[in-house]
Amino acid sequence: MKPVALSRSEFEKSVRAVPLEVAALAKDTRLAGVDLKKADLDGDGKISGKQEARALFAVLDKMDTNTSASSLELINGEGKSTAMAPRLEALREAAK
Repeated sequence: MKPVALSRSEFEKSVRAVPLEVAALAKDTRLAGVDLKKADLDGDGKISGKQEARALFAVLDKMDTNTSASSLELINGEGKSTAMAPRLEALREAAK
C-alpha cells in the first residue's frame, strides 16, 4: 500500500487561513509533545500567517516518521494511521 502524506504547501495553506490559538491547542491531548510555542514567532498567542505556518510544519516534521522534509505522513505503507494523523486532525478541528 502506498503511504498517504500531506504536503508542506497544503499544510501551510490550511494553517495560515485561520489563526490558531496556542492556549486552546495546548489543551488538546492529541497535540501532547508538540512545542506549539516555537511556531508562535511573534508571541501573540496565535499561529497565523505564512511564516508561523512554516514554523509549525517544521515542529511537526521533526516528529514525523517519514524521511521527507516536504510532507507529513498520515498513513504508512502498511495502511495504518501514523501518530501524525490525530495531530493534524486536532489542527484541522481548531481551524473551523
